[in-house]
Order: sequence, then structure tokens, then C-alpha cells
Amino acid sequence: MDVRNYIRNNWKHSIRTKNKLGNSIPVPFPYTSPCAEGLFDELYYWDTYFLNRGLLQDKEFEQVKNNILDISYLISIYGFMPNAARYDMLTRSQPPFFIAMVADYIEKTKDNSILKDTISSMNKEMEFWINDRSVIIDNKTLFQYRNNATSDFAKNFAKEFEERVKYLVDSNEEKEIIGSNALGECESGWDFSPRFNQRILNFIPIDLNSIIYFNFLTLDKFNNECNYKASYDYKKMANDIKEFLDDHSLKDGIYFDYDFINNKTSEVVSMASFFPYKFGLCDSKENYDKLYYKLAHEYGLATTEKAEKINYQWSYPNVWPNLVLVAFDGAKRIKNFEKCVDSARIFTNCVEKDYQKTHKLWEKYDAILGEKSRKNEYVETEMLGWTAGTYSVLYDYLKESKNEEN
Repeated sequence: MDVRNYIRNNWKHSIRTKNKLGNSIPVPFPYTSPCAEGLFDELYYWDTYFLNRGLLQDKEFEQVKNNILDISYLISIYGFMPNAARYDMLTRSQPPFFIAMVADYIEKTKDNSILKDTISSMNKEMEFWINDRSVIIDNKTLFQYRNNATSDFAKNFAKEFEERVKYLVDSNEEKEIIGSNALGECESGWDFSPRFNQRILNFIPIDLNSIIYFNFLTLDKFNNECNYKASYDYKKMANDIKEFLDDHSLKDGIYFDYDFINNKTSEVVSMASFFPYKFGLCDSKENYDKLYYKLAHEYGLATTEKAEKINYQWSYPNVWPNLVLVAFDGAKRIKNFEKCVDSARIFTNCVEKDYQKTHKLWEKYDAILGEKSRKNEYVETEMLGWTAGTYSVLYDYLKESKNEEN
């Protein structure tokens, strides 16, 4: 069985009504977990966006709608979508892809009726980010990854951070600071990476603000379609984000995370810099190519350049499929079709090469070796999830491109 058919045959094995451990927050509809088998059994937030992309490719429209409505339900209860539908993950959210999920569903199915079921939740989620995750700089509202944890929870989480990255935290006071920043990195989805030098609370992340820029413009459109009266001028707030990022985050043609405490950009070149291309902040093919060549290797786009000192899993040489899809989407949006083909080909080759040996899909891969990642901070994880979603989109794109050439 080839990879594409393996994916088609296994979506059904990822559907759950509750997790195996029994600690999940109940949701009204069957949901798709990131793993057909393996560690992750709950409804996870940003994972769902990427696995939905694969479900849409395979016309599993009803299940995509179920996933969206489950997330909408959780936002309606908590005011935000938790990291995952688990009570112990109510301390943080994840990158806010909910509005993009709805937009993708509508684009693929032409079914606008889902707006009436989700418009309130979309606005409520943006109000959460504005009220709980924003910082005002130069009279503009920008956004951060943070957490809602208690002091004791943050101190205890510092221990998990130490164990996962083999980093020693000394004083008790420092434990709370390290733990709080580590929880912020969990909210970013990049747990853990060298992007923020363990001080994410100092930063305006380029990926998050690109997503929210898109969310504001898209939600403004949806609100108009639904005659929904919003509490904020989303279009103006989106323009403020773009103006700030262009002025502060853009350096030598690449958008970086911005340290607003020390008034400087991060020095870490990472896949986060592809988010402005996917979400409409940047259209330069020249700058896209510059970023691409800094991260491209034989078997994929590495998460960062090779520069980190600590053994983070969200860094070189790991290839995270969800980030590859962001880079691909960005290239496609700006009509950089050469890089669409290049990124699709090297990723699908990597997955296929490893699948021949393991007959599995994995959470992440190695850009140098072309096999499942050796740099892990927890149990090696079999996946369907975003690996399946990314592979399906890229494989189908290459197949369609080849057919067009013929």
C-alpha cells in the first residue's frame, strides 16, 4: 500500500468520541485525533487545522464540520480553544487557526451555512486574544503567546521543561519565570524551540501576528455576511499589525520575531517567517526564496537554521509537516510555483522513503537523513494528523501539476 492510500484507509481509525485516558473535556461531535494510534488521543487545536486539510482533500466534509463545531463549542464555553480538549490544558490555547478552518471548509464545500453556527465563537475567540494576549505598542495592538497558569502550576511545569530539554533551573523564583515562559511556548505550539531564548513573554511572534492579521480581515468579511455587529474595528486592527511588523520585524527581507522589551528582532531564522506569506502580509518572491534557501535541505525544510545550543525538537534538523504546509501555502499564494513544486517534492520523498522502512507516518522527520526524527523530547510518536494532511495536499498538488504538464 502506498502512502496516499494508507492515509485514506486510516482516517476512520483517528475518529474518537472521547480519549482513551478518560481525562478529556466532552465535546458534542466525534472528533479526529492526531494519531490513529500513539501518544496523542485528544482533540488538539492547531493539529486539527492541518489534519482537516487532508480530510478536505479526501472529501471527508462531514468529519471536518464535526471538528470545527467541536472547537466552536469549546470556545463558546471557555472563551478560547484550549491547547487540547483536556482539563489540564486549560492553562493555554494554541495558534488560533479556527477562523482559517472555517474559511477552508467554505472554500472547499461552498457551504456558507456553517457561519451561523460559528460566527459567535469566531468573534469570542478574537476577543480572548485582544483581552488576554495583547500588548499595546505605538498605539497599536499586537499579540503574544502567554498562559493562564497559577504560580504553582508554572513552577511545576518548569520541572517538565527541565526534563524535556535537559535544562537546569536553579532558584525557586527562576522556576516560575522559566515555567511561565515554557507554557507560553506550549501555547505557540513550538514546544520547545530556540526562537525566543526561553523568554517568549518578551516577544511579538511573527507567526501569531500573521495569523491574527488574517483572522481580523476574514472575520470582518464574515461579520458583514452575517450582519454580525463586532465589538472591534478588525480591519483597522489588521492594518495596524501589518504596519508594525513591516516597521519592526522585517530585517534584510525576512520577518523575525520581535523582542519588544529589548527593541530588537530575534536572530533565529525559522519556519515561522513563512507565515506572513501564507496569511497575506508579504508577496515578495525574492524574499521568499531567500528564506527558503536558508532552511532547505535534501529531505525538507528544517525548522530553524543550525545555530541552537540546547537540544530543542522545534529546531534543526527536524522537519515539522505542518510548517512545511504553511511554507507551501505561502508559495502558492504568491504564485511562486517553483517553490511549491520543490517543497512538495522533497517532503513527499522524505515521507515515502521512511514509509518504505517503517510503514508508518511520524510526527516529524529529519531534513538531513530523510527518516523519522531522532530529536525528540517525549516518546517517539506515530502520526496520521498533520503529516497525513500535509502529505495529501502536497502529493495531490504534484499529481495535478504533472497532469497539467502532460
